[in-house]
Amino acid sequence: MTSIFEQLQRRLSRYAHSLFHHDEDAEDALQDAFCSLWLHRRDINDPNHAQAIAITQVKRASIDAHRRQERHGVVPLDEHHADGAYSHVAEDAERHDAFRRIEQIVMQQLSEREQTVFRMKEYSDMSTEEIASQLGISPEAVRKALSRARITIRNHFNNSCEL
Repeated sequence: MTSIFEQLQRRLSRYAHSLFHHDEDAEDALQDAFCSLWLHRRDINDPNHAQAIAITQVKRASIDAHRRQERHGVVPLDEHHADGAYSHVAEDAERHDAFRRIEQIVMQQLSEREQTVFRMKEYSDMSTEEIASQLGISPEAVRKALSRARITIRNHFNNSCEL
C-alpha cells in the first residue's frame, strides 16, 4: 500500500507542478487531492481508480486557481509588469481587509455545517450536488445551509462596516 501511495505521490507531484505557477499552489492541490482520496478510501477499488480521482482533484484545483486569478485580476509583481501594479495597492488592501472580516464572521458566527458548506462552495467552487454527495446530505440541505450562511455573513459584515 505504501509503495502505491509513493508512486501516486510522485506522479501527481509532477502533474501538479506542471499545472501551477507556484510550488506552494501545486503542493496545496496535491494535499487536497490526497485528502479527497482519504475521504473516499472505502469506495476506491484499485490504484487506477485512486489515480483518476486524484488527477481530477488536482485538475479542478488548477482550474479554480486560474479562475480566481482572472476574477480578481491578479497582477504578477515582476519587473515586466511592475509599472501598473502599484496603482491597485489600496484596493487590494481593502479587499484583503474585507476578506479577513468575512473569514472572522465565518469562524465565529456560522455553525460547523454552514462553515463547511460555505467554504466548499465559495473557496473550492464545488457544485451543490458535489457538496451534498461529499457531506452525505441532500442538495436542498446544502442550499439552505448556504443561504443561512450568506445571510449571516452579509448581516454581520454590514454591521461591522457601520461601526
